Amino acid sequence: MSGIFPTFYDYFLFTKSWAYVLMFLILPGYVCYWLCILDGKKPKEVVQEFLADDGKDSH
Repeated sequence: MSGIFPTFYDYFLFTKSWAYVLMFLILPGYVCYWLCILDGKKPKEVVQEFLADDGKDSH
């Protein structure tokens, strides 16, 4: 493997770190998009439901 990564292990560590970065950047944005745009809730409602959730099943 020629280029900036001398070994596959270096390449693996680089891609793994980017996976964590993207997980913490993209995933919350997607959740907000899903709840606010697709589900039609206002951001204030989403926050209130999150803070009011006590972990018990609502059924």
